[in-house]
Amino acid sequence: MATQRVPWMRETEVFTSGAEGYHMYAIPSLAITPDGTILAFCEGRKHGPTDHQEVWLVLRRSTDNGVTWGDLQLLYGNNGGESWSDLIELDDLPEPICQASIVRFTDETSHDKNRIVFDMLNSATRENLTLRVNYDECKTWATSKVLYTGPAAYSDMAVAPDMTLCYL
Repeated sequence: MATQRVPWMRETEVFTSGAEGYHMYAIPSLAITPDGTILAFCEGRKHGPTDHQEVWLVLRRSTDNGVTWGDLQLLYGNNGGESWSDLIELDDLPEPICQASIVRFTDETSHDKNRIVFDMLNSATRENLTLRVNYDECKTWATSKVLYTGPAAYSDMAVAPDMTLCYL
């Protein structure tokens, strides 16, 4: 994949298709722990790209703000999914073609203003990954920037303790 260099952005490949016994990795997600550890999750698809095959939930950790990443870990649960919360439907956001991500970047009590960041594809062909910023608690999305013009899908974001916007 061709990389577009942006001065304020660092790109690190966290999951590599064909590596570590997996045909490909899909549907990523990010979380940041209270101590600042970045957790990058995704599906590890063992034998091909389809949904209906051997698929495992895998994880990598970074304790240095995404500069380096630990070994691939296999995750599994044992409580039948009881730890998930109820879903809340948000009808006012632009419709993503496939998984999008939304995070609160700042709030007006601890920063100068409210900022909510939303990423989505800006085309019906899974291209033009676009970052949108909102300043009015999700009422409008007037500010946007295309982060990547090539093919993209299934993204996620998180905010690190130093206010770095982490993107997977």
